[in-house]
Amino acid sequence: MFQLQRAKALGEDSLALQLLDARIWLDGRQYDRALDEFERLEEQLSSAKLPDAERTQAYVDFAEACFRADDLSGYVRRLHRAFPNDRARLSAALAVAYRRVADRYADRGELGTCIEFIEKAVAEDPRAADLHSRLGSRHWGAGERSEERRVGKECRSRWSP
Repeated sequence: MFQLQRAKALGEDSLALQLLDARIWLDGRQYDRALDEFERLEEQLSSAKLPDAERTQAYVDFAEACFRADDLSGYVRRLHRAFPNDRARLSAALAVAYRRVADRYADRGELGTCIEFIEKAVAEDPRAADLHSRLGSRHWGAGERSEERRVGKECRSRWSP
């Protein structure tokens, strides 16, 4: 942090330093401040000449700041920007993201919304048995016994020997 402040005092204010500043806030668990910093940089980030890996990592960090600051739609939106030309990596990231968002809604007791996001996760990664199991459990918790049975039957037919 000292080096960053010193560089700014000397007039350095490159995008790389600004991203470092945002990442320091994120690593320091100051999520709202990190999100503010990333949002301030968003226009520059989309138009700057950056190596693809750096831009991808910046958007992944931006997405994490959104999630931690409880901006769940921003979380998913920034992941789309992180992997604009790589559907396989985007799909893998979205499967994890949708599961995390679903868990957040489950913690709030919003099982209907939770189930919607687990279904999105399953659509991104249909071979993930844990997502199918989680979907069945959430249907059970929401009192949707017939849906739980349907998911269970699908799991047994897919993964039973």
